[in-house]
Amino acid sequence: LESYVLPKSLVDAAKTEEEIEEFLTSHEANDEDSLNRDGKNYDENESSIMKHLPETFIKARKEAASGQTRAAAKMTRRTKKMLIPLQIGQNCTLRVPDVDRGPADPKNFLVVVMAE
Repeated sequence: LESYVLPKSLVDAAKTEEEIEEFLTSHEANDEDSLNRDGKNYDENESSIMKHLPETFIKARKEAASGQTRAAAKMTRRTKKMLIPLQIGQNCTLRVPDVDRGPADPKNFLVVVMAE
């Protein structure tokens, strides 16, 4: 019993070693019950979370897909406004990407539309 840290009120109230042992066994039983209850609650919470987890992922994927669709439609509308269709024989400038261009190369080329 010396290895247990007992409340001072228990030590003062207990007259025999048997009373202390009864207290300790009942206390350990209460601890086990509370651990079992906590484990059961944890299992219930985990199962309820796992039931709704696939729904959450599916919902997030649908929202992401609809967002990408909206962004693509917006980009297409904007591009159609900015870029007018060219006719055969018309002149225009074509920008060369910086990656493909050397230091002495021009930034733009003057081009003529030859075919559709």
